[in-house]
Amino acid sequence: YREVIKDLAVQHSALEHEVNDLKKQLAPLPNSSRWGNLNLLPRAGVGRESDIQHQREISESHKKYKAEIERAQAHVEKLQDSNKHLRQRIAEQEQNMRMQTIKFAQELDKAKSQGPLKITKVSDNEIQNQWKQLCFLVRQFVDNHLPRSLHFRAVEKSWARSSYAPMVLRAEFRHHLQSPMFCPVFLESLIWHCLYFEVFYPGAKSWAGRIGAKFIKQSQSILGKINTYLCGLDTRIAQFHDWRASSAAFIRQAAYNPATLEEAVVAGLSGVMESLVPPINSSAGTKSASQIQCDILEISHAAMELDSVLRISRADLKVFMTTMDKAPSNPKPFEFGFDFDHNLMQLTNTLPILESSLGVPDVVGLAISPGIVKYGTADGTRYDQWRVLAKLQAMSSAQ
Repeated sequence: YREVIKDLAVQHSALEHEVNDLKKQLAPLPNSSRWGNLNLLPRAGVGRESDIQHQREISESHKKYKAEIERAQAHVEKLQDSNKHLRQRIAEQEQNMRMQTIKFAQELDKAKSQGPLKITKVSDNEIQNQWKQLCFLVRQFVDNHLPRSLHFRAVEKSWARSSYAPMVLRAEFRHHLQSPMFCPVFLESLIWHCLYFEVFYPGAKSWAGRIGAKFIKQSQSILGKINTYLCGLDTRIAQFHDWRASSAAFIRQAAYNPATLEEAVVAGLSGVMESLVPPINSSAGTKSASQIQCDILEISHAAMELDSVLRISRADLKVFMTTMDKAPSNPKPFEFGFDFDHNLMQLTNTLPILESSLGVPDVVGLAISPGIVKYGTADGTRYDQWRVLAKLQAMSSAQ
């Protein structure tokens, strides 16, 4: 904008000089009164015919000069109009430059408030709302596309053929697969198990590929050394999470390819579907394959968006599908049977017969959906405090 305004100003100055030069040239030209006076001057010693000829020449000269004056005046007016237009353009460009300056300053302030690499501060409510939406999509998928009853032997045979073995189902649940109350919960658990290891698991590759998985491994090693050798010094932990969040944001920008990385999540969910091919084919009212694939993509996208928010937050946000102190070190089938923790888990009362007679569950027989625990704040402080944003949805196997 400054270069444009500079060029317009040069044009404006040149036009001003041209107008002034024309005015100087027009000043000495005779006007109509002067030429009228000249017409009246006698010409001694010249006949009437020569007087007429002389008057004709004067008249023609007068017309000629008058036409030149009119053309010059028209040119001056044109130059003045152009000059006026240039002044308007200069004013508009200056206004645009002021607006752009204000906008840039606002964006700069916003970027500073977000921190380096646009690490936004997402509120707990936003995270919880995204989590609820993902839960809704999973539940809707089960209701729309999956059967209401299964035979464990058919499922077992399908798992034997499939490369994706979701979990080890405890014996006390197997005969309940034919129940329209338990079967949807079991299928929901299968999908969540897949999402956990393909998306929310710390070493999952869906957020930044192999580079992201290696970074998580190294950062966990660094945090372990801080806790071991520095006794969990608060300032060091805060510095670590600031570095972790900034690095995660940078790695995601550098390595993120949504089309490629989403394929792994879709493949995992499709693997769950393949493991249930016989039950799905034998059930009535299933949707078309294209609609199923569309819904799988929607679930994958929602899960990856939420996972990205969790990973680049300065708060330490953990997604867990088992006890917090015994998280699996490798993506492998779950075998449930860990203790039920009221602070971190919530019992799903789908099958009352599976609950303890005292109403207090002893162990988790089936984890339906993961939980989320938040350590610290989005500002990078108070890592000694924690809050449960979502409880692990569980089913007890106590009789």
